[in-house]
Amino acid sequence: MDFASVLEEARTLGAGFLVCPSVDAGERETADDWKRVCQTLNRMGRVVRTMALVLAYHNHDFEFVPFDDGTTPFHLMMTETDPRDVKLELDVYWVAKAGLDPVQYLTSGQDRILLVHLKTWQQTARRQNWVKASWTLNRSSARRFSPA
Repeated sequence: MDFASVLEEARTLGAGFLVCPSVDAGERETADDWKRVCQTLNRMGRVVRTMALVLAYHNHDFEFVPFDDGTTPFHLMMTETDPRDVKLELDVYWVAKAGLDPVQYLTSGQDRILLVHLKTWQQTARRQNWVKASWTLNRSSARRFSPA
């Protein structure tokens, strides 16, 4: 399905957000790759915004693995994308799995983080169980995650 069809389908269904769920591994190997991804998201985000929708990017733990210079893909996402056009769906599980504090990210990024993906993970002897929930988070809701 082409991008224009996705936009039209989202509007028909009454969606408010389009979420980019990931980036193919071959397109995210270097900082320059990530900068290209950010440029693409900027272009897409401008188009999405003209359709009265919001583009968001969903993170995983690989966005927090630093490059040789110490920067991370997540940092590039925050600095190389236009905050008007690219928002974030913060998956707190992947932030924690990367060894970072989700509360810090929720607090510092509350102008960009409009969606939060919460899930718990349990591993039993026989299987892995995932419980997932996603919802829109407004600024007042985000503050409840802030340290007192």
